Amino acid sequence: MLCAAVALLAACSLPTPGSPTRGEGDPPAPQLQRFYGQKLSWGPCKPFASTVGDVAAFSADALQCARLQVPLDYAAPDGPTASVAVLRQKATGQRISSLLFNPGGPGASGVSMVAGLGPQLADSPLGQRFDLVGFDPRGVGASTPAIDCLTDAEWVAERADLDVDPSPAGVAQTEAENRQYGQRCAQRSGGDGVLANVGTRDTARDMDVLRAALGDPKLTFLGYSYGTFLGTLYAEQFPRNVRAMVLDGAIDPAQSAADRNLGQYGGFQKAFDAYAADCAKDRACPLGGDPAQATGVFQGLVRPLIAKPLGVGERTLSYNDAIVGTIYALYLQDMWPALTAALDELRRGEARVLLSLADLYDERGSDGHYDN
Repeated sequence: MLCAAVALLAACSLPTPGSPTRGEGDPPAPQLQRFYGQKLSWGPCKPFASTVGDVAAFSADALQCARLQVPLDYAAPDGPTASVAVLRQKATGQRISSLLFNPGGPGASGVSMVAGLGPQLADSPLGQRFDLVGFDPRGVGASTPAIDCLTDAEWVAERADLDVDPSPAGVAQTEAENRQYGQRCAQRSGGDGVLANVGTRDTARDMDVLRAALGDPKLTFLGYSYGTFLGTLYAEQFPRNVRAMVLDGAIDPAQSAADRNLGQYGGFQKAFDAYAADCAKDRACPLGGDPAQATGVFQGLVRPLIAKPLGVGERTLSYNDAIVGTIYALYLQDMWPALTAALDELRRGEARVLLSLADLYDERGSDGHYDN
């Protein structure tokens, strides 16, 4: 998918007369001028690493980091501010503009994404013509105030909490847990006023401030999954400020949350079916040789974990972990061999690989600490 984005952006990289890179977009409101006019102070990125896994990537000499100041509440620009973490790898050739990345989530770190991708793309047409820029949406990663809902110990309990009871009593229990979760998020993250101002529309407005602080008259953006929703709302709010966008895995902004979830689950089933068909070509496939039976075989492997999680050293693999680890591996075809190894282990009563896949999805570091 990234290769397609590289090709598309490279193809439209040469400005032509009348190109939207020439000319200005909509000017900011006067009360926001101090934010739009700010100059970013670039420096080393290592202090911005929010996980032990990020430290090495963030230490690369080609990366620069800064903090963007934005109003916590755009309706009260003279009130408290938020700090948005920004990471940049400058264009290695003739620069066109910045290219802003969002990996999705909601809540995934664009700073971590670009720190990982930047060195790979430095010599590509994309890296030569664009400053590659990632940011942590307000509340996420190295941005502040940070949303902090669970301690590491509570994360362990959350992963073990199955919520598989569809009875009225089970639904009531889950709803009560969700209310408690929201209250705990507010208490630990600065109060209701913080949570009320970390939505997608706020982040889209931050992107426009960032565009201006980067010196770009218009925005060039690459968003994946939830990032496509963010890009859509940006274009809705700032239609004259868009230069080019690639929205990969686009979310329909008119869908309800329930329909969006159902659509995503359907997408995961299609991905699983494609994986199962490929796996069945190998006689050693842990799901067997008939793709039509693969879902049933998979459920036979993971459903026993509902009653009895599987020990993995001092830890355990829950039913939730098994589903999450599988879903993580379905995102990329390159990860199918890891999923095959994980399911083969599970068939033998082991779960090291599957637990590792779930850890990656949940952003658990090697030190046991979870990113927010």
